[in-house]
Amino acid sequence: MMNNLDRKLEAPNINTAAYEIRSFFRGQPLAYCVGFYIFAFYLELHFRIPELQAIRFQFTYGAFVGIWCLVKYFGDSNKQTQFNSVTKTTFLLIFILGIYTIFSMDRQESIRVYNDRVIKFALISFFIYAATEKIEDLRVIVAFMLLAWLKIGQEGFFGWLTGSLMWENQGIQRLHGSTAMYGHPNSFSGFAVGCLPFAVYILMCVKSNLLRVGLLTLILFSLIIIVTTGSRTGYVAVALGTCYFLMKLKTGKFKIFLLGIAIIAATFNFVPAEYKERFGSIFTGQEKEGGSSEKRKEIIADAIKLYIEHPMGVGVQAFSKVRYEMFGRSQNTHNLYLEVLTNIGPIGFFVFFYFVFKLIKLNAMNIKNLGKFDADSLNNHFLINLSKAVIGYLFIRLLLGLFGMDLYEVYWWVALGIALAVTKLIHIETRKSHE
Repeated sequence: MMNNLDRKLEAPNINTAAYEIRSFFRGQPLAYCVGFYIFAFYLELHFRIPELQAIRFQFTYGAFVGIWCLVKYFGDSNKQTQFNSVTKTTFLLIFILGIYTIFSMDRQESIRVYNDRVIKFALISFFIYAATEKIEDLRVIVAFMLLAWLKIGQEGFFGWLTGSLMWENQGIQRLHGSTAMYGHPNSFSGFAVGCLPFAVYILMCVKSNLLRVGLLTLILFSLIIIVTTGSRTGYVAVALGTCYFLMKLKTGKFKIFLLGIAIIAATFNFVPAEYKERFGSIFTGQEKEGGSSEKRKEIIADAIKLYIEHPMGVGVQAFSKVRYEMFGRSQNTHNLYLEVLTNIGPIGFFVFFYFVFKLIKLNAMNIKNLGKFDADSLNNHFLINLSKAVIGYLFIRLLLGLFGMDLYEVYWWVALGIALAVTKLIHIETRKSHE
């Protein structure tokens, strides 16, 4: 069946590289505003530019975009009810987090986190959904996001190359991020690992050489960041993520495998010994300095004892305070699963991971539905690969969650926004095909 999203454009060269470039100039004004909001969010422009901080740019601009999105949403005839289970689970999760804010054992911190890292991040999902009316809108929003990631990656690359962002941590030189959000090596590595699913899957469906170069550059920057941050979590996530990618490939697995072996063999001698030793410590548990493995074991033991004492949870981001009161140690869980369980209890644990499950299922359903449209469509390939990227992204976040705390991060909300936007486009296409 011919894809009406493509037919609507009435362009003879719909599957050309030129169309991909032109599509970035065919979005609606709201899509550019939302895209810039995401760009400014990731780069933390309000911290980089004092004038923006003085006028509370993030809040002011966010309020402006939010009002515009609300007006657009309530006047939008393309609202659909096909993914009620996802939205209901989302609202239930937000509600539970709100309850655990009200009854938190560290209410002041919980209120701050709930406002700044739950409500504000959830709004990003709504912004992406409301701003997407056609395929070009989503292309624009994703382009802004990838451009921000490329800029952060470039800063990390030059920080490594010049040594300006390299300093000793746990006995080795480790790369630190250029922004507060990704200042810690582990956070910076997690950011870089998350870039890979989007960069790889979108690279597989673009025709423009300019876009290919940009995506390949992002992959290169990400790999350099992952290696030089010295984050063992990043190393494990890349290894397991690569296995997942190979299993999902329908063709060319052996060629990709051989290419990967060749790249590893060619670059192995260029990797400093300290990072090889860092990787080896995953299996030996022996570290040069810091004893992070022992500290993690101590945190796990404390978290289990804390949960036994408070089986219904201690509240949003309240673990550190309660742990200090119980054991005189305040370091956080460093584990997504323990973070969810100790913060919002077994009910919240079930709802959060059910939310992630439903989100993965929604993307899988989107891929299946898109398969009913024109198989040769460039737009169709983009939406399918974007949905695959979101699934891979969520898989990566769950892997990183074994050693990191991501409950209150933006990752889930960006994935949700993109998934809902793709679902909306499918709904529009399906409705038109029946008219």
